[in-house]
Amino acid sequence: MLAEENKALVRRFVDEVQSGGNIDLIDEICSPEFVNHSAPPRLPADREGIKIVTAIFREAFPDSYFTVEDMMAEED
Repeated sequence: MLAEENKALVRRFVDEVQSGGNIDLIDEICSPEFVNHSAPPRLPADREGIKIVTAIFREAFPDSYFTVEDMMAEED
């Protein structure tokens, strides 16, 4: 995947999942082999865990919105 494709994918995650609350999009954006190395204790470190964390955060802060101001990427 090219650097610009990587950046577009991350931006889509931030805009549509984190800011927009579209948790179902996680299955499309994240690989089935996704591992969250900073998963909270007692939560799965896979896509299901990210869905749980995102849902909890969105419930606590329903009006939250994230803005990407700078982004760097390399080819891999």
